[in-house]
Amino acid sequence: MCKLIAELVLFTKILISTIFLFSFISKLFTFKQFQNVFFSFGFNNNFSFIAAIFILALEILVSSLIIFKRTSIFGEVILFFLILSFFISALYSQIKRLQISCNCFGELSDEKLGKSTYPRIIFLFILLSFIFLCKIEIGITTYSFEKKFMLWFSSINIMVFYYLSKNYKKLITIRRILKT
Repeated sequence: MCKLIAELVLFTKILISTIFLFSFISKLFTFKQFQNVFFSFGFNNNFSFIAAIFILALEILVSSLIIFKRTSIFGEVILFFLILSFFISALYSQIKRLQISCNCFGELSDEKLGKSTYPRIIFLFILLSFIFLCKIEIGITTYSFEKKFMLWFSSINIMVFYYLSKNYKKLITIRRILKT
């Protein structure tokens, strides 16, 4: 039972790492759009640029720190503050009735900040809580290459499924266009 929980904790860490790696890469390719998110909140161009770089740095740190046993706690703390900032941004956007593109995953998923952001925030918070409450210190170096590959591949599949489900309507429209 303890081994199963340890593997679930490791999978959760790898899933978080994958989520933030996808987010980092997609925002990197659409950096100007991500910078515009901060501009839409009313910040000037210089602050928007610095804030976008800062968030990107935090995301890549979470992605890399959370999977190693010795640095996991740092990744968890950074993740907590990112979740908190996502929540505050979504809440502010909803209260002010701003129509701001979330840009959580660049152009891979077109979503607005606000009510639709809360399920993702809750999901990340549940993952973080699970890691924190289990208190199992485990890292990626603990398991064999095959096990790590399987866990990474599973988390990538979850991300691909998420993108496909979010973009299902677009895929159907494209399919209909191609048939004609």
